[in-house]
Amino acid sequence: MMFHFLEKKARGAVNTEYVLRLSMFALLFATSAIVTSIALFLPSYFFVSAKHATIANQLTEVNATVKSAVTNPLAEIGNINATVAALARPADTFDPSSILAAVADVRTPGITITRFVLSGASNASISGVASTRAALTDFAAAMKGDGRFTNVVLPVSALIPETDNGFTITFSAH
Repeated sequence: MMFHFLEKKARGAVNTEYVLRLSMFALLFATSAIVTSIALFLPSYFFVSAKHATIANQLTEVNATVKSAVTNPLAEIGNINATVAALARPADTFDPSSILAAVADVRTPGITITRFVLSGASNASISGVASTRAALTDFAAAMKGDGRFTNVVLPVSALIPETDNGFTITFSAH
């Protein structure tokens, strides 16, 4: 209310001072709001920038690997098909479980099998311990007499001990 008692020139000076102070306060508030926003959003910006750079580098590496690894996709597919064909087992081969089942069928009492090794499509060897020499010779004879085994070889050295004979028999399975 005291404002009306001032002269017109003084009132203009007070109005100018009021507007100047109000403008300074608004400018200070806007500046502090901008600085606060920058301070709050700057870590997020750096994080996003670093993540973008990492993904871009990984994409570049993957593209370089793909370009260097596969120059001719049709040739690569042919190589994969050849590998699959080489690894595919023919239908007429003996699988290990059927060879083991055949050995278990002819195993005689007193024979303990400790090891089975498959080499090639049908060549194999079994190792174990026979309680007596007779049990070992009976087992070898049973394998030789069975039609599922050929080339049954029992080394003579396995027949030297009378009991607890360690042995290895090699054979081909059909």
